Amino acid sequence: MNLQPKTQEDIQRIFDSYCKKVLKNETINAFKSVKRKHLREVKQIPISDISLKDEKNFVIYDEYFPEENIDTEEKMFLIAGKFISSKVIAEAVHSLPKDKREIIQNYYYSDMTDLQIANLLNLSNSTIQRHRQRCIKMLKEYLEDALNEKRKK
Repeated sequence: MNLQPKTQEDIQRIFDSYCKKVLKNETINAFKSVKRKHLREVKQIPISDISLKDEKNFVIYDEYFPEENIDTEEKMFLIAGKFISSKVIAEAVHSLPKDKREIIQNYYYSDMTDLQIANLLNLSNSTIQRHRQRCIKMLKEYLEDALNEKRKK
């Protein structure tokens, strides 16, 4: 097969053109493949960016007693061998005077120390401790009265 030199150049150009077309098409296919994979991927969101509304979708409740509804049922706590509802506890806290209620809420719900509460309310540490101890007694009396009323019914 003796081809003239010009013909060999033509064959090289044709082959060069063919290789370029193959590379171009493979590049297009690779980009399309990456795009398809990207569209199928689930977008990852950091946990800290999830709203409370969306967070509830991640919770699963097992229903052992389907006739009972978890959301409408009142939460009960076992305290000193007696069941007390969350509603009664909330009423007990709200029955305290505002200044004492603030101390209890900061201590138990905000996890503040007596010293931090004292600095916040411009009182001494011992005053905060005394108020908190009195509040606990008042709450105990309120809850005992509530339990006694419940037993009478």
